[in-house]
Amino acid sequence: MNHLIIIANPKKESFSASIASQIKNSAESYGNNVEVRDLYKIGFNPVLSEEDMISYAKSEYPKDVATEHEFIKWADVISFVFPIWWQSPPAMLKGYFDRIFSNGFAFKDKPDGSSEPLLNGKKCILFSTLGAGIDVYEKFGLKNAIKLLFADGTMGFCGITPLDYKFFGSIHKKTENEVALIMQEVDATIKQHCA
Repeated sequence: MNHLIIIANPKKESFSASIASQIKNSAESYGNNVEVRDLYKIGFNPVLSEEDMISYAKSEYPKDVATEHEFIKWADVISFVFPIWWQSPPAMLKGYFDRIFSNGFAFKDKPDGSSEPLLNGKKCILFSTLGAGIDVYEKFGLKNAIKLLFADGTMGFCGITPLDYKFFGSIHKKTENEVALIMQEVDATIKQHCA
């Protein structure tokens, strides 16, 4: 199984980075071929330009976009790891979706105005860290809204099947034992879906 990990957190020593590292270690231990794309580390440009849109209409893609397309094509499963800020992922990840999950690659418009997904058969797992407690997100319906938007919306629209969405709240208050339990949960999730 080819397993692509996409991380979007500017802090090198972030909780997201620790989760991504655990995913990598677990996936490799279960026989997956793993590639990691740390969007900040590689200097990904998240800004969709007018030039991008013009070239996409001709099925021509800038080099950085074409590179990411190859990673997506290679992957059987994609793990996305990112914090939730202001009830959304970092702008870096939103820009990644805007530029990489492009019309003609991730989906295509049909003459009747509907769209056809083009990434059918691929699967994803999403992992999000939260500064607030999970209870806060659940109380206001934000957890379900975020899941609906990214797992069912963005991924589903492109034909990618979401296998799981893990939320880890109050990350700044976790004890060493609680962190270890989270890493065990990450490992169990990868084992369940990727072993």
